[in-house]
Amino acid sequence: MKYHITADNKFECIVDYSLRGKTKSFKEEVADHFKRIVEGHDQVYLLFSGGMDSRFLALLLLELGIDFTAITYAFSPRYEDYDSRVSKDFSKRHGFKHELFNIGSFDTWSCVEKYYEKGMVSHNLNSYYILLAIQKYDKPNCVFLTGAASEFLIQNKKIDLRWFLPVYQTIHPNIHNFTTDKILFSYLDEPIIKDNWQDESLGRYDLRNMLYTNIYPNKLEVLKKTTPDQQHITDYYIKMVNEKYGENFFNQTSGGVFTLDLEEYYNEGVNNGS
Repeated sequence: MKYHITADNKFECIVDYSLRGKTKSFKEEVADHFKRIVEGHDQVYLLFSGGMDSRFLALLLLELGIDFTAITYAFSPRYEDYDSRVSKDFSKRHGFKHELFNIGSFDTWSCVEKYYEKGMVSHNLNSYYILLAIQKYDKPNCVFLTGAASEFLIQNKKIDLRWFLPVYQTIHPNIHNFTTDKILFSYLDEPIIKDNWQDESLGRYDLRNMLYTNIYPNKLEVLKKTTPDQQHITDYYIKMVNEKYGENFFNQTSGGVFTLDLEEYYNEGVNNGS
């Protein structure tokens, strides 16, 4: 039953609908997922932007007793940018290991060129920041965890599914987020999601934020993220792409973005008694 999924490119999104109605809570499914992934690794890194997904994962890893080091890519040499400030404050407040490293315009562009030659293209600079972090911290028997492309964003009664993980894993096999079909079904079974997905007054991040803050009340807050600190990187990236690759670059992408129609999804559940 793949007819719920609409792809905006050629990539396939495989969803096993037989798992529907057989999941634990969203938090439990994400916890089980990461417990399996980190088992047997000597070093666990959390790619930590200080955003909602990475703060949620940090709290979950702490609750599970998993020893990890959070790493944040910063956009100013003195670590005065937004991501650095938020991530430093959160790590100090909750007492976990945290390291920062600076990313500049040239670093990012060198990464774009390197992976373009390997056939990887992303329009989201965050993809290249992740790859730079992996290059810097990679060591034998380590694993990288990220919330990137994990958020299930709901708007206009549809949910975006970002199936980018297989692309990252061609670069490093031990990088993992929590975009799985089982976790997706657990997310859609959460009362907050089921009761509010039709509310078109909510923004695309609002239901995710409501769920996370419900799981960790008094520990997670919704922050209004600013991005001017990295605008110089964005401007340089656009300039160099236009000069070297032209407009065709933006017609390419390595990864999958899919849409799940929630009206069809929930209506089928009613018809099937789930």
